[in-house]
Amino acid sequence: QYVVVANTGGYSARAGVAWNEANRAAPVHDTYYLITAETGFLGLIGLISILASFIAVGLRCFRRHIPDERGELVPGLLATMVLVAIHINFEFVFMHFVLHYLFAITAGMLVAVYAGATSRAKAPRLAQLRRATASAS
Repeated sequence: QYVVVANTGGYSARAGVAWNEANRAAPVHDTYYLITAETGFLGLIGLISILASFIAVGLRCFRRHIPDERGELVPGLLATMVLVAIHINFEFVFMHFVLHYLFAITAGMLVAVYAGATSRAKAPRLAQLRRATASAS
């Protein structure tokens, strides 16, 4: 909707955008501005909270020492999330549906590695608790 409103409402003309198809058909290059224009500040807060939550999960997972091959994925997945958050400040490419698949795959892998690391850390405590409750019975 942004391109239609910008052209019909005269916003592109007031901003000094040249009148040709390549310029007038392209949305704003800053995804954060585009999200704010399309969905308002609530949408912007939603996007930032999604990105920040995945980066926080990545940082929590990065702080843990995961000795197997999943631990080697964490720096790459975390770097991907950070670079996506930075890059969409300069390009609207995140609005293409193909990149949503890649973002979802990266986020899913990051959450899966984190869940595996936390469940492995809780496993000895749960076994100890089960033994304590079994001996008390």
